[in-house]
Amino acid sequence: MLAKQLQISQEEIKKNEDVLMDFQFAFLTRNLKRIDFLLSPKGTFFGKQSVSYGKGKLYALLHTNNHPDKDFAHATGHGFSNDHLPGELALEFRYPTLTPDNIMDYPEEHTLFGLPPIDGFHEEVIRFALRIQKGKITSLRIPKKVTSSLQHYIDQN
Repeated sequence: MLAKQLQISQEEIKKNEDVLMDFQFAFLTRNLKRIDFLLSPKGTFFGKQSVSYGKGKLYALLHTNNHPDKDFAHATGHGFSNDHLPGELALEFRYPTLTPDNIMDYPEEHTLFGLPPIDGFHEEVIRFALRIQKGKITSLRIPKKVTSSLQHYIDQN
């Protein structure tokens, strides 16, 4: 009986994946209204805070660096948190400063997840760990460590 309750239907998995992609797109386009729709009113955000606090923190993160070059140059990655709450979904947004001189030297996007900002590109990195349930984001925080895959830990068990 408990195993049946813990199973997640394919429909809910699809809905949660859509929410993850929707949040990613809304964050990149700075659409706070859309982000507000995705957040659960009863969720905990940035250290057991309310949804109102979470929206304020997201607004601040969205507007920390309004350099026009960063609107078009970004890299996004998916992975998992690897800190005190391991295994949560993690999103990483990287905003490098690219010029005609350094654009060819920027590493491939899929190799960057979890790495510190690259100094030569004056990169800004924002990471989120989140939980999604029933089509709403119920938890959002900034993780201390992230990993691109949990396969290493799965193999060790």
